Amino acid sequence: MIARASVLSATVAALLIACAAIDAPAPFVRPEAGAEEAGGDAAAYGRCRLLDRQFITDARARVYGEAPGPQAVCVTVQVGVPAAGTGTVVFCVAGALEDVTVPSVRELTSDLESCAFCADVQTNCPPFDAGTPGGACATPYAVLAGRARVVRLGRTPGESVWVDIGGLEVARVTRRDGAEVEVERRDCLFADGLTLQGVLERGSTTGCTSLEATACAIASTAASRSP
Repeated sequence: MIARASVLSATVAALLIACAAIDAPAPFVRPEAGAEEAGGDAAAYGRCRLLDRQFITDARARVYGEAPGPQAVCVTVQVGVPAAGTGTVVFCVAGALEDVTVPSVRELTSDLESCAFCADVQTNCPPFDAGTPGGACATPYAVLAGRARVVRLGRTPGESVWVDIGGLEVARVTRRDGAEVEVERRDCLFADGLTLQGVLERGSTTGCTSLEATACAIASTAASRSP
C-alpha cells in the first residue's frame, strides 16, 4: 500500500509540473485597422464603423421612364453615420424591369456605370429640405461587398417597392474615373441590415439636385443596363 501510494504521489507531482510548464493562453489582440483584408461580414463588423439596423417604411421612391420601355426604380434614404453626420443611401434597379422576377437577390459592386442593381452611399450630407433632396454630400463611398433582396418592385406611380440590403460594406472613395474606383479601405462603413420600403412617385432626370445625381445618372442610362 505504501509503495502504491508513493507511485500515485509521484504521478500527481509529475502532472502538476507538466501543467505548470504550459504557457497561459495569450490575450486576444485586435489587429490594426487595415491589417486584414476583407473577410466577410464578421471581419467588416469588427473593422468598420457600423450603421444601425433600420426598417424604413417611408423611403423616398421614384420611378423613371415608362413601361414597357427601359425604366429605373430608385430608393433614397438618409441614415445617421458615426462621426460623419447624415448619410445618404441610394439603391436603384434599372433596365427592362419586366425581366426582374421577385423576390430577387443580387450581389452589389462598386460599379455605377453599367450596374442594373446599384447602390451608392455618401456621408456628411445636408438633410432633406422640406421633402425635397437638396445640397451636396461631402464624402462618397463605394461598395466593397453587399447583397440586395428585392421583395417588391412596382413600375408605376402609386405602386410599392421593398428592398432588403444586407452585409453592405463600403469604403471611402479616393478616386473615381468612370468604372474605375480607388478607395481607402481603412475608412469603411458596414450595414448589417437596411430595409427600405416606399411608394413610387414619378421621377425626372431633368433639374436633379446633388442628392438626386446618382439616381438621375442611372435612370438616364437605363436603356444600356441589363437586370
